Amino acid sequence: MSVVDPVIADVNRRVDPLRSETWTAFRAAAARIAGVAGDATGADLPRARADAARALKAALTAELKADFDAGVPGDVVAARRAAAVDEALRQLLQGRDDVAVTGVGGYGRGLLAPFSDVDLLFLTRDDPKAARSAVETTLYVLWDAGLVVGNAAHDVAGAVAACKADVTTCTSYLDARLVAGDPRLHAAFSERYDAYRRRSAKRFTKEKLAEFRERRRDYDRAGRHLEPNLKEMRGGLRDIDTVGWIYRYLTGVDPWSADGLEDLVDAEEADRLKKARSHLWSVRGHLHDIVGRADDQVTFDLQPLLASRLGYADRRRAAAAERLMKHLRLNALTAARLVRVCLARLEERTAELAHWRPRGTPQPLRTDEMPGRVNVTMRTNRLDFLNKAEARRTPADLFRIFRARAKRPDLGLHPDAIELIASSARRLTDDVRGDAEIAELFLAMIERAREPLTVLQDMSECGLLGAYLPSLRRVTGQVEYGLYRRYSIEETIFRSIDAYAGLRYRDLAESHPIAASLLKRKARRRAALVAILLQETSWAVADRSTEHVERAARRIARRFLSDERQVADVAWCAARPDRLIVAAERRNIGADETILDFAADVGSVARLETLLVLTVCRHLVVSENRWNAWTRRQVGAMFFGARAALAGGAPALAAFRREEEAALVAALREAAPFWSAKEAQAYAARLVEVGASRLPARLLAQGASLLHGARNARPPVAVDVRAAADGFEAVVTAPDRTGLLADLAAGAGEAGVAVRLVHAMSLDGQALDFFVLSTPGAAAGAGGETDRSVVAARIEAAFRSRAANAERRAPRTAQRIGDRRALFDVTPKVEIDADAAPGRLLVEIEGRDRPGLLHDLAAAIADAGGSIGSAHIATYGERAVDVFYVTPIGEAERFREDVLQDIERRLMAVLSECG
Repeated sequence: MSVVDPVIADVNRRVDPLRSETWTAFRAAAARIAGVAGDATGADLPRARADAARALKAALTAELKADFDAGVPGDVVAARRAAAVDEALRQLLQGRDDVAVTGVGGYGRGLLAPFSDVDLLFLTRDDPKAARSAVETTLYVLWDAGLVVGNAAHDVAGAVAACKADVTTCTSYLDARLVAGDPRLHAAFSERYDAYRRRSAKRFTKEKLAEFRERRRDYDRAGRHLEPNLKEMRGGLRDIDTVGWIYRYLTGVDPWSADGLEDLVDAEEADRLKKARSHLWSVRGHLHDIVGRADDQVTFDLQPLLASRLGYADRRRAAAAERLMKHLRLNALTAARLVRVCLARLEERTAELAHWRPRGTPQPLRTDEMPGRVNVTMRTNRLDFLNKAEARRTPADLFRIFRARAKRPDLGLHPDAIELIASSARRLTDDVRGDAEIAELFLAMIERAREPLTVLQDMSECGLLGAYLPSLRRVTGQVEYGLYRRYSIEETIFRSIDAYAGLRYRDLAESHPIAASLLKRKARRRAALVAILLQETSWAVADRSTEHVERAARRIARRFLSDERQVADVAWCAARPDRLIVAAERRNIGADETILDFAADVGSVARLETLLVLTVCRHLVVSENRWNAWTRRQVGAMFFGARAALAGGAPALAAFRREEEAALVAALREAAPFWSAKEAQAYAARLVEVGASRLPARLLAQGASLLHGARNARPPVAVDVRAAADGFEAVVTAPDRTGLLADLAAGAGEAGVAVRLVHAMSLDGQALDFFVLSTPGAAAGAGGETDRSVVAARIEAAFRSRAANAERRAPRTAQRIGDRRALFDVTPKVEIDADAAPGRLLVEIEGRDRPGLLHDLAAAIADAGGSIGSAHIATYGERAVDVFYVTPIGEAERFREDVLQDIERRLMAVLSECG
């Protein structure tokens, strides 16, 4: 702990005067324990233990509060708390020479977070029963003082045998540190343990490396990247500890001493790793204190509190919580790189020589898109530079080794290569960034790689990617505070490029044939790839206006593309990465003006095709459950309609509509033979008009069947609910009336599902509403039910009850356990456009999502005299963006100005409710 010793010394000078007062009572109680321990009756021992426990709890609590009140860093708090427990154990075991108490695990390393376990090994002589009273007394006092104690009691031989039987125990005892009791027992154990350690180094290293790799795979699968676990995250405390464990096991030297690790990395890099470790420990100390328990998950609700504790403040471009999480991720990124270097070098020390026998460089790696032989060789089964001096002089070599890595993702980088790349990346110049051959190599690397994610992550860890693309360096580690995104900004880019590879080489081509077919042309591939690379440019510039972002993206795109038309297309798409999906989700794509306006905005088929590929790759990644079958259908409809409009204007779109309607009529005649051609034609025309024609054919046919059956039903109400791949699909028909949609929305809320999309239409006074529903787990980060048939039955019952009963009833909803939307603030907005659609009002609202929101919005519109023709529901984590197409109730053709103001006022009141 010498790294923080000067800091601890300064803290001691400021805080220890309080410590002397709070510990006086405990020392006196511990002395009484020693005085009564030899009493034959032991009558006073329980009282003495209880007194000591109360005093110790008070002392530890007061010291912890004093440390945090004084602004002591969290890692120093952990060191001081370990020292405080040391003091307690020494007082409790004063005068005992039949036992040795050693701290093991994290406590043995001299760090103890506020609510972490105190791991103890009691070493006894040949007869453990002789020390039983001392062990029990110590444990009772610690437990009653509120400490969580992990413990084992062995004689020396038993402790070593436990190490041989279990690698976790062996790891824990590696950090064994004498705290109190007989030093001879501890010395005997240390001697026996060290002898075993030297004999088992190869096995231990192999098992810890296997644990490390499995932990990384598990954490990547867990998916909570924006709420990281400080111990388990990539570059987290467990990764760093793995380096320390293996290093100490092989060398017997404390890795965190002043000159520790310097035989693996240079002093500057060792210091970086120690500082990253210190930062993680500091965050962990405050995290434990805030939650009042041992918890290492930095959840959204805790991030603002931690940021405040650690001195982060809001800035113009980033909230305090975002700044904290960026700093945390950057430290973890540094640690991840150095952990890889250290572990590779430690592995080399123990591996069989035959495993590292020299191998020739595979033939595919000897050439690439640049002229001349590639400066790459194989060393210890990893990629390294053949001539390191040349690599330092030739920046292109830094990229060529990653081109080789992209060809062979099973081959990692040698630690010497990682260090050389990291040091050289800091000196990258604008000439290198503007080099056309390097640009071609870089694009080829990510375009032709079947697994580009690991290559991009490696480049980022080494600092080369950020040095080559400064706009990317500015967003590295950046997060968006909220429930919408799954990954940090740069990780979103990396995984979108991986989705691009999935369209070209993996199974994504089967589920996204349109986008995959567009990538068969090289020009479209390149444009789409650069657009994906630049999709987060808005996060890297000071002025985030669309025009400024487009100019910035254009400057970068010129480095990779020579055709100015392609550059313009890429820059336009990069500045508007959500343009296509927003139009598809928030507008009635059955209206010609929607398609024509969107097509005019895009401007060309080439740009539209680039935007489609970007949309697919981005939204497969950006948010959990963001891309599903319904989204794919809506985006497809918008794409094909806009392509027709761009190819031939309004006449071509009209022809496309006629073909779409004819195909729909044919499908309906087949699925609903009870309808005449005229009835099917009228039904299909209404479906196209309200934008529902792209709903699944089975759903549309079921709507026809329900309408037909309801003619003779009393009351004429019918409901059908079926489970779908992404949630549930429902069709409801009932006599049309004001407020029906609001009532059905209330029913959905009561059934415990969220409305993702609804299309409402009316035929001859009979309403027909199509719903696409999702479980709250997909909508709000809460757990959902697994018995889908039960949920479907509940939805059907709620819809039937609401449709048959015209009496207005507020929904019976409550915030679900695990629903975290209320953690975030969303500024409410209401925009009303009276001219967006002929004869209809377009109302777009934005606010924080909550149970019952759709009901309240629909009811507000109905109460103001509006009838909702279709509703388009989009959720972005905690943020709801709902669009309604509204017509006046009664004879009026347009809304009066005072009615528009009333609608806006009512909707703002709904959005302002806490919910």
